[in-house]
Amino acid sequence: MTAVTPHLVCEDAADAIEFYKKAFGAMEEGRLQAPGGKIAHACLRIGDSAIFLVDASPEWGATSPRQLNGTPVSIHVYVRDVDAQAKKLEDAGRSLRAL
Repeated sequence: MTAVTPHLVCEDAADAIEFYKKAFGAMEEGRLQAPGGKIAHACLRIGDSAIFLVDASPEWGATSPRQLNGTPVSIHVYVRDVDAQAKKLEDAGRSLRAL
């Protein structure tokens, strides 16, 4: 791990994981399923950075940006070729504007 690791609360963590794999070449390092199928914890790696994800769950105190009506947090991902990355985002079903 690096000194700071973002921990993202998602409405659908499994979908987010698949998107990060397609769009950024993320590698899934681990996933813990909770009863009922929610993701209690997942670890992805993009380049040399780890990202943790969890499904939104009020009973765990995990509130998503959608539930909060937005977030004050921004995460920057540096890429070598922004045009190629924009194409990968389109292929994954998103655009730079949608992120």
